[in-house]
Amino acid sequence: MRENIYRDKAEDIRPYIPTENLDGWYQFNEKYYYAFRNSWGFTPIFRNRLDKINDLCKEANKAGHIIPEVHKAFIYCVDILLRFKKYGYHLATEDIKELLGYSRKSGSINYLIKENGLMDIYNMTYTKKNSIKTGDMYNLERNNGAKWIKEKRLHYSWGINMKYIKKDKQSYLLLEGQIFLYMLFYIKEIKVVGIYLYCYFLKKTFMKEKKYYLTPISQNKIIKETGLDKNTIEKYILILSNHNLIEVKRGDFLVDKYGDYKRDEGVKKEINKYRVIVNTEDLRTKETENILPSMI
Repeated sequence: MRENIYRDKAEDIRPYIPTENLDGWYQFNEKYYYAFRNSWGFTPIFRNRLDKINDLCKEANKAGHIIPEVHKAFIYCVDILLRFKKYGYHLATEDIKELLGYSRKSGSINYLIKENGLMDIYNMTYTKKNSIKTGDMYNLERNNGAKWIKEKRLHYSWGINMKYIKKDKQSYLLLEGQIFLYMLFYIKEIKVVGIYLYCYFLKKTFMKEKKYYLTPISQNKIIKETGLDKNTIEKYILILSNHNLIEVKRGDFLVDKYGDYKRDEGVKKEINKYRVIVNTEDLRTKETENILPSMI
């Protein structure tokens, strides 16, 4: 019975998974179906979320905790993941590590995600010890028969008030659940940096009448706003493009002295335009032109 349920959901995105990866896709859905079964729609992400993470990192830096830019991407993805999961599902630290491309025993990010780690200390998350009911065979099996699990939850100050969202639609962007699951499935290639950049482009891409258009963005601006270096940006733009998650084209546009795109005045230079894939129907199209950005 459970197999039929998760396979029905997995079939929604099956056309976009290469045949040789289908068994892995079905296994992934079987393992995490109960975590995400209510999230086959869109998940709202506040546009200022990166600013909030930067503030957290600044506070940590003042206390002597230096957080690398790549780990900011990890924090950003944890924020998305914890709101994307089904309410009431126990998602432990080890599960989060695994979903975001790390080994369950990896120690490199423990300082962030462990109980009383930096994300707990600065009130982004908190760790709650929950019992696993005797009849809950799925969670008992997943946690090797353990009767207790330390679950990660977002602190209330990091939650999203749906009433507020309905009033201020410009304050958030929408990430489609199936696109996010696709990126999690290919996390060993896309990694947290790829998800982070995808959401950055989702935030920057021009939208009109519910359609997304190619939007000029200089690489200098991407570097400045994401904190990532040139080589990292080029690497993951190519990976996202190869997965057909973003579209990249070059052209001549007006820019100011900082390399930022200007619609009406500035110096004409060649920079990239970007468009994100916002729904799984777009994954069918394989006409994306893979072009690496170059510095202005």
